[in-house]
Amino acid sequence: MISFSILFTTIALCLLGIYALKTTTVSRKQSLTIFAGMLVPTSYSFLKIVMGESFAYLVPISGIFALSALLMLLGIYRYDLFKIAPLAREQVFHSLGDGIVIASAQGKLLEANKAALFMIGPTLSDLGTRIAAEVPQWQELLISGREGAFSFYRFETYYDCSVYAIKTKNGAILGTISLLKDNTEQKRKNDLLQIRAEHDGLTGIYNRQTFIEKVEKRLLKSMQETSFVFFDIDHFKVINDKYGHMVGDQMLQAVVACATKNLVGTDFMGRMGGEEFAIFHVSSSKEETIAWADTLRHQVEETVLTIEGDPVSCTISVGLSFSRTASFDEMYRCADRELYKAKDAGRNCICHTTLD
Repeated sequence: MISFSILFTTIALCLLGIYALKTTTVSRKQSLTIFAGMLVPTSYSFLKIVMGESFAYLVPISGIFALSALLMLLGIYRYDLFKIAPLAREQVFHSLGDGIVIASAQGKLLEANKAALFMIGPTLSDLGTRIAAEVPQWQELLISGREGAFSFYRFETYYDCSVYAIKTKNGAILGTISLLKDNTEQKRKNDLLQIRAEHDGLTGIYNRQTFIEKVEKRLLKSMQETSFVFFDIDHFKVINDKYGHMVGDQMLQAVVACATKNLVGTDFMGRMGGEEFAIFHVSSSKEETIAWADTLRHQVEETVLTIEGDPVSCTISVGLSFSRTASFDEMYRCADRELYKAKDAGRNCICHTTLD
């Protein structure tokens, strides 16, 4: 029994020594002090077996264990072995603003910090139920032990979640740790920046580049005839020169408001520059689109602004191009030519053409 005791103690000493070599400086001091406290009685027992009872008379056992206990107490209390590290981990775990969720290799939730429970909880059981019901992608990663990152909305709150696998040195998966972050405010800022980058600041519709990109994508997918509606405001420079650019801006906004009310289905609109605008329209027939564009033209004509007591109105000239296979550039050039034909025809009218 004594031999087995020495063997097991030696193994424990080896493990503690290896840990001491790999850990931080403070933890190394803690471990080595405890190591010394264990080494003293172990060495005493070994020497007693080798040298017999005569060694026990030379070195009393009471002194050995007193020295051992003193070293262990020094390691425990002098370096706060059982205080700082556990308390620090516990405090960091629960004081972080980001959520932390620890799960087993089978996907069972083992622990979650206060932030995670506040976001999804309020209890560990509720957290597990809601993950399974509301965020299946997260549940799948937990069950499979795979790593991944994803985002999701929950009650108008936008979360970013990253799942990391906890592995042994041999690569065996012990479980997962999930980091959950509330990025609602950052998402709003990013969305606002994207809106500003894609939309015209004055009218709120798509800017030229975004409109072109969206039309090109739609043309690749569309299997039916589409129409490109291109129009501008007649004599817009006269309005600017007579009433000023602020009134000109109001007129642009009024025309766009009138046009957007007439958009149907998957239509969308962009400002191509100055007083020029374009609409991508999926037409059920040429006749329908021409009638729809004429309704738009008529409604713009009836739109009146009151400036310093004076009524101010405008008209638009419209060019239409129809195609099933043409590219954006081809439809744009044809609609532009038709627009100039409408101008030459006296303005406030529609001209159209079919490419194929």
